[in-house]
Amino acid sequence: MTKKKLSGLSLLLLFFLCSKAQDRDYARSLIDSLASPYMYGRAYVNKGDSLAAAFIASQFETFGLKCFDDNYYQPFTLNANTFPAKVNVKLNGVSLKPGDEFAVNAASHSDRGEYRIRVLKGNMLNNTRRLQRFDRRDHSGHYIYFDLNRREIQDREILRMLDSLVRNNTAGARGAIFRQPAISWHAWSRGMRDEPFTSVNIRSDLIPRRLKTIETDIENHWLEDYVTRNVIAWIPGKLQPDSFLVVTAHYDHIGMMGQETVFPGANDNASGTAMLIDLARHYSLPENRHDYSMAFMAFSGEESGLLGSEHYIENPFFPLEQIRFLINLDMVGTGSEGLLVFNGTTDSLRFENMNRINQQNDYLTELRMRGISRSSDHYYFHQKGVPAFFLLTIGPEHRHYHNIYDTREALPLTKYNEVFRLITDFFDTF
Repeated sequence: MTKKKLSGLSLLLLFFLCSKAQDRDYARSLIDSLASPYMYGRAYVNKGDSLAAAFIASQFETFGLKCFDDNYYQPFTLNANTFPAKVNVKLNGVSLKPGDEFAVNAASHSDRGEYRIRVLKGNMLNNTRRLQRFDRRDHSGHYIYFDLNRREIQDREILRMLDSLVRNNTAGARGAIFRQPAISWHAWSRGMRDEPFTSVNIRSDLIPRRLKTIETDIENHWLEDYVTRNVIAWIPGKLQPDSFLVVTAHYDHIGMMGQETVFPGANDNASGTAMLIDLARHYSLPENRHDYSMAFMAFSGEESGLLGSEHYIENPFFPLEQIRFLINLDMVGTGSEGLLVFNGTTDSLRFENMNRINQQNDYLTELRMRGISRSSDHYYFHQKGVPAFFLLTIGPEHRHYHNIYDTREALPLTKYNEVFRLITDFFDTF
């Protein structure tokens, strides 16, 4: 066989492999990039969000997807409290590991010093007088350790006083310490208030019986009107280009805590972003072109309060009434126990259709119908009357959430292929 013929065959084989390869393999390569340390947690330290947006746009361009505007970006602004520099904490002189053993509350300010600790125990909340006496003490120059479980407190007056103590720092403390069974960090969101002090969550098993001192070296950096971007592309439909099926996923995560601690966000939500890109690749092939137009929307600002999707519905690229259905993908890296379908109760006919497809093909153990959820980017579309499902896989094989262990190496993608085919089969019914 001649080299020329061999070269032609190799190109043909390459095309075949690219178009027919297991979806999971391609998704894995995307997640490897999106959840790499070089994306800085896909938030606002070191412009990790911009790096991720550029990567997604490059994938859209590779597949020949169209832009609604001059490029794939829809910019908007947000505010964010970040911790790009020092984040060090010592408890009784022992250094703690950020992201694993402690986390700084996202609304905290910079703080540096060594402070004595005063303890507010749960048994001090048996009556309001004990709490009032504690509140009236001068706690300046001290951290208060709240050794209690707020959910166990039933007295509303005590809860009100406790909230005032924490939120308004009526005791005048330098800072606060809370215990957490496992560290899970949440980024700054618009619902947060500026804290009057620095607060730190520390893993419960690391808190000694006798708490004496806490030493902090924490630097925050407030970002005002920071420019981030949604990344949006589309494929014209064959027969009804003015009608759209839409796939959404948020690509942002919670970034970094200090100079070295990265929150990779492999499941949340590199997994959903990867499936969105993979579906874009699938529908870009001529043999898979849908009768309806397909739009693919990767949102930023979800972790800050669904800001990207809210900005989009206020500034849509085409009338929202033209969306025939929307599927939002958020944390789809597991699946051994099935799939949650939020908004299923609001559109039971569509849910039954999807459930029937699943049962006929034995894709997943079960689809669980759920009600309305405000926790992801489908929400504002639903509020505007757009029919939408939010899909989330479930299973014990990967429970890491908003911590440093939600890594690309740990993510199993248990039922990735099955969820992918469930979606394409479901879209085939339109």
